[in-house]
Amino acid sequence: MAIRYGVLRGRVAKLLHHSADDRAPHVEVLVQTPGGPWRLAVNVRSDDETNLLFHLETDFRHPILDAIDALPVGLTTPARDDHTVRMDYVRGSLFDTSAMRQVAATAVGDPNELDDRLSEVLERAMRTDGAEVFAFGNPWPPEHRPDQYFHFTPGRGVHDLHMNQGSPPPHDRDDGVWQDGGLIVRFPGAPAVAFFFAFQTQTFTTDDTTGVPA
Repeated sequence: MAIRYGVLRGRVAKLLHHSADDRAPHVEVLVQTPGGPWRLAVNVRSDDETNLLFHLETDFRHPILDAIDALPVGLTTPARDDHTVRMDYVRGSLFDTSAMRQVAATAVGDPNELDDRLSEVLERAMRTDGAEVFAFGNPWPPEHRPDQYFHFTPGRGVHDLHMNQGSPPPHDRDDGVWQDGGLIVRFPGAPAVAFFFAFQTQTFTTDDTTGVPA
């Protein structure tokens, strides 16, 4: 079963790094839009069960940039057959998947290369007028409670900002094509920066219809 899929466009307002005693291996990102705030939950560390992979493009060039520049600020939920603004690591020619690197299984709360590079780019976006982030993933709808990290109401956000196909059971229930996650950061007059994420348990050889391991 495919995930809900959306592209969130907005301005990076704040980052939250989890403390050493917090078991959530994510960076939480507060994104502001005219329709209100959202939170991004971005994987940045390997855990005890699987290793996180990532790839960073500091001069990202791809036709998807023209497509996302035409999106409104806020959340867009593209049609399933609209491949212009959907990511697919296998079929979309976004980057060389063999270049993905493993994130070290550091202790929770310790810095690592991905955490450092992601923070560097997002903090630069916060300091730069006109910089925007585009988050591709699985949006969760407004909740009847404040966000647990940034405390805005109603809580809402985007997660699964990683590859969403080629997963073994039980995660294969979320497999699908043209629904992979990622982050693109646009800076005025400068190259776009893109982050792509996957897990070592996933395969890049997937069924063209279902996205399950082929």
